[in-house]
Amino acid sequence: MKLRAIPTLLVSLVVILSIAASLTSAQLISTEEVVKKICGTWVNTTYAGDETYPQKVVVKSDRTYETYNKASQESFTDKGDFTILEGWKDAAGRTYCKATMKSFYSANPSFEVWRFGASEDTWESKSTFTKNTFAKVAELHPDTSAMFRYSTYSRLLDAPVLPTQDSVKVGDHVVYIYAIAGGKPLKAYVFQPKSGQNTHRHPAIALFHGGGWAIGDPEWAFGLARHFASLGMVSVAIQYRLSDQLSITPLEAMADARAAIRWIRGNAIRFGIDPAQIAAYGWSAGAHLAASAAVFDDTTPSTTISCVPNALVLKSPAVFLEADMWAQQLLVARADISSISPATHIRKNLPPTLLLEGRHDTVTPINGVCLFCDRMRNAGNRCDLKIFERVGHLFTPDSLRDDEWPKPDPNVEAQALTATDEFLTSLGFLR
Repeated sequence: MKLRAIPTLLVSLVVILSIAASLTSAQLISTEEVVKKICGTWVNTTYAGDETYPQKVVVKSDRTYETYNKASQESFTDKGDFTILEGWKDAAGRTYCKATMKSFYSANPSFEVWRFGASEDTWESKSTFTKNTFAKVAELHPDTSAMFRYSTYSRLLDAPVLPTQDSVKVGDHVVYIYAIAGGKPLKAYVFQPKSGQNTHRHPAIALFHGGGWAIGDPEWAFGLARHFASLGMVSVAIQYRLSDQLSITPLEAMADARAAIRWIRGNAIRFGIDPAQIAAYGWSAGAHLAASAAVFDDTTPSTTISCVPNALVLKSPAVFLEADMWAQQLLVARADISSISPATHIRKNLPPTLLLEGRHDTVTPINGVCLFCDRMRNAGNRCDLKIFERVGHLFTPDSLRDDEWPKPDPNVEAQALTATDEFLTSLGFLR
């Protein structure tokens, strides 16, 4: 067996030498430029070694990829992330890049060199280099076809072109694009714990702002995000589509909430997250979205990544919508209100939940919140209910109207935050 390995080593050496012999002057290009070129959906047309070819590869601007067996029934095969180490053009104008590829299901990264077609509508790859071989190849700017005999990918004509800048650092957080909806990006604002705060995988929390499904901004959650990040959690403020009483309804926002949780869980390695410790926090309509990600789980065998949070914190939550005329109006007859009311669809094995409710809430009345909690407990789920006296919606004092812009009592806000920290500590999210 050992003697058989010698010809293989000689072949690798010949390939490396042939590349070195054919070097020409190369013009370096930015890694961002390379990412822009490979964004979209590609189909493998000549893959030697995969019994289920052709293979579809979706390369995303957030530097992640997904692969599928493109057959009569498309099936998911892999997911991971990539790092472009260097990009350049050879004398003939062809684009090359060196990259590391890491599957979410494999411990070790592979090393690849890619070459793009002259028209930039195909790319070829040579993968599965050993670390030692790649270390030699990585110093070279290849200008030969010797390396590229494994895979050729062609771009689908209807491929979506995602934004080329996958992340932007703004102050103490980084803005990512977690989905494209209606041709527009949806953003996730990620706040990381301080470095060295925890040597293990961090718990995470997704934050959904309120606003009656029609107004609001992820920035409303930045204060909470910073609080949870200070306690060691990766905190993510989520943008979702706002209802316009035309084409966008709470149904779209619910889909965005599920997509956001999947994006966070799917990027667990990238963000240093424990995928089994992802909480969702929302207030008012945002609490409906957080709860809906759990209650209206649409995970199928083909999606593989669950959208169900591992814990819920719901403040002044819109969890019982049977009598909510505003929510029904926003649905524009696309669905009956009972079909999106979490309290109506409680089942066993839902995540442990903390409810934070004002005694005199007129927007999301306490009776519906108590009904949700009772049904959770009757189904065998953990549900903690914390009722605050002398306040209404979003802890506005009961001496004021609570159906206008909220004016929360700061003392009650502080008590609610303490209750939230204690709840997350009881689940092992915080230490």
